[in-house]
This record gives sequence, C-alpha cells and structure tokens, in this order.
Amino acid sequence: MINKQYSKTKPVCKVTFSLTTEQVGKNAEVRVLGTFNEWSWDKGLVLTNKKKSYEGSLELAAGATYEYRYMVNGHSWVNDEAADDYHATPFFSHNCVLALDAAEVAAAPKAPATKAVAPKKAAAPKAAAPKAAAPKAAAPKVTTKAATTKAAAPKKAAAPKAGDLKK
Repeated sequence: MINKQYSKTKPVCKVTFSLTTEQVGKNAEVRVLGTFNEWSWDKGLVLTNKKKSYEGSLELAAGATYEYRYMVNGHSWVNDEAADDYHATPFFSHNCVLALDAAEVAAAPKAPATKAVAPKKAAAPKAAAPKAAAPKAAAPKVTTKAATTKAAAPKKAAAPKAGDLKK
C-alpha cells in the first residue's frame, strides 16, 4: 500500500510504503527498490516491522512517475496491490508504478496587511524662544618663560708676540 502526502512548501511528496506481515511473514527483511534508488538493494528503503505491517517513508520529487517493487530477504519480489499502475518488464514480470502529481507549492506567506494611516495634521508651529548662547568658559592662560641664554664668555686677547714686546 502507498500513502502520498504532498508538501505545501516544496515540490516534493512524502510517500509511505507498507506491506502486511501476511504478505511477507513476520521476521522478514523488506526493502523498496525502484527507479528512485537505481534498483539497488544497498540503497533500498528499509521497511521497519510494525506489529502487523512493514512501513517506510521517503520524499520524492513531485510531477514524476516511478517504478518500484518490494524485495523480501534479498531474493523474492513482491508487488504492491495498491500501486497506481503496473508496467510490463522484459523479464516477464510487472513493476509497480507510482505516479506523483505536480505539487502546487503554496506561495510564501504574505506579511499581514497594514492599515493605511491618514497623515496627521500639521500642528501650528510653536514660536520657539531664541536660545541664548551659553557663555564659553575662558581657557586657562598659559605663560611661558623666555629661555635664558648665557652670554658668551669674552674672547681672550691674544698674547703679545715676541716681536711685539720690543716696541
């Protein structure tokens, strides 16, 4: 049996596959193989044993058709009695067909409508009293001392030369 639940936000469908324990036995390993997993046992959807049935779910792209079958214990094929259709294969068997309609993705939720607010009437301009400029505090005066320079020492008079002494 198959159950389809289309997503409201994505173009996908959650498909739940199920088989009764009467169809396959109580302690079986059941997987769903099909075109959506390349008919691979390793990639197959494992159905878990729920007291009276085996069940498993996966998401598939909406708007597509898939072929599938149930494989039991790795060697026996079982068809779904509730498949949308069946397709003959070159191996003298029939695959189950799963047809998923194109999902209509709901538009993103709109923001709540806001009421149009009438513009407020402009209030009469208030006569503002001119602001008096705050007096500025005087900056502290900084006095600098003039650099004192030392007077250059007077040059010594050149000592008289020996020839000058004779005069």
